[in-house]
Amino acid sequence: MTLTLDDNAYAPIQQSVACVERIVEENRTTYGINTGFGLLASTRIARNDLENLQRSIVLSHAAGVGEPTDDNPVRLIMVLKINSLSRGFSGIRLEVIQALIALVNAEVYPHIPLKGSSAPPATSAAGA
Repeated sequence: MTLTLDDNAYAPIQQSVACVERIVEENRTTYGINTGFGLLASTRIARNDLENLQRSIVLSHAAGVGEPTDDNPVRLIMVLKINSLSRGFSGIRLEVIQALIALVNAEVYPHIPLKGSSAPPATSAAGA
């Protein structure tokens, strides 16, 4: 079975990306886009640090220990994440979703340790 993105998904994805771009362009303070997280939610992040902020939040949730999760649950997690992202509510770029689809179709799965430190590691590691 080959995973594909439904034609109806493209417009909502592109609209959500455009929304994030407008927020950044208009310099509007928006949680998770140009602020810190949790206790740092009221901390505004400088525009030239936004890419690093987004990379850091992904990396901060990509840690775990122990044996790897089997491929079947990892594939399911990835497919569910792709489904969620393809609804167009996350602001994630189409290229990222397409890359996740390509990985699933090539049966290339992330190593997801069974134990994590903050969030369930399987959902964090597959979330990109």
